[in-house]
Amino acid sequence: MSSSPWSSRADRGPLLRPHVRADGVMLVEGIAVREGVLEYRRADGSTFREFVPLATILDSAGGLARLPLTLQHPDGEVTRDNVGALGVGDVDGEVLVEDGGFVRVKLAIRRADALDAVARGTQELSPGYVTQIDSTPGTHPVYGPYDATQIARRYNHLALVDQARGGPEVRIRADGVATTSITSPVAPSARGVHVNSGFLPILSFLGITRRIDSDESALSLIEASLRARADADEEAAVAAATADAETTALQEALATATSALAALQAELDAAASTAAGEVEKADHASLSPFAASLGLLPSATPRARDLRAAIAARHLGQALKADASDAYVDAIVDIARTQGTRGDGRVDGRQAWDTADRVDGVVHPRKPGPSEASLARWGTGK
Repeated sequence: MSSSPWSSRADRGPLLRPHVRADGVMLVEGIAVREGVLEYRRADGSTFREFVPLATILDSAGGLARLPLTLQHPDGEVTRDNVGALGVGDVDGEVLVEDGGFVRVKLAIRRADALDAVARGTQELSPGYVTQIDSTPGTHPVYGPYDATQIARRYNHLALVDQARGGPEVRIRADGVATTSITSPVAPSARGVHVNSGFLPILSFLGITRRIDSDESALSLIEASLRARADADEEAAVAAATADAETTALQEALATATSALAALQAELDAAASTAAGEVEKADHASLSPFAASLGLLPSATPRARDLRAAIAARHLGQALKADASDAYVDAIVDIARTQGTRGDGRVDGRQAWDTADRVDGVVHPRKPGPSEASLARWGTGK
């Protein structure tokens, strides 16, 4: 039958003396968590107090087993990807909750920098965790007023720190001279939150609302925020430069396309003008003989359109309207050319008189006389 990794018991004994193994690893006992009211500072400088009851400690204490041990709190959570860099040791699997909500753990401190820090006095313990909050305020008879209650915790790591929020009682026993004992009940030591007030407006400006434990924590958050902003600004600058380059390239491509289109349009216009000139020339040439037959001088009217108007005017005379359309003029010219030189009948008479007789060496126009058919009838008496 398996046993729970932690248990609760009523008696409280002194922390065991530390033991340093032959390989240099230090095995120590410590108090990782205790019941009480924890005070936090917001970025705007105000403080709020959270009550950590025994019930929450009992429900969550098992989560302290086998946690990685860090030197100070990292900026974020400890994960399998960064534990090699952040971990300086680990928590044993046995976790005991003693009378008064004091949680006893056993630690193995393995890394040299952490051992040196412990020797210099970094001996208090602070868990890294996320919590669920009941925002109902109240007052505890021992620990005083509070603004909210932690009703659940999920631990991520346990840190060796210079000053723990839970007070100096939450620490390891790192000396071998005297035992460390804790009497109960006792309120957490009135330590407060040591944060330089000069950091507060900077934190507020950067929009940092996380809990702040110390100047080091505030400075770390500020540096991380500034790095993130600098990276974002750099990415924005690169994106803007890329967009500018793309815009310039598009503008150059558009200018090239516009120039090519203008050149093509000029070629088309030139070709159209040449074609129109050829059509004009051919039209004038085809109209010239007919215009000459009407007594017009084609060379005096070099434009085909003007020559068409002159032909129409000669054909209709005063009947041609001054505002006649091009289509109307073209129709009159087509009719006139179809009819040939017959025109209005006057030409027929002129052709008849053009057939001349010679009498006494003088040319006389032939006058119309009886036809040969009529003379034949007269000669036969029919």
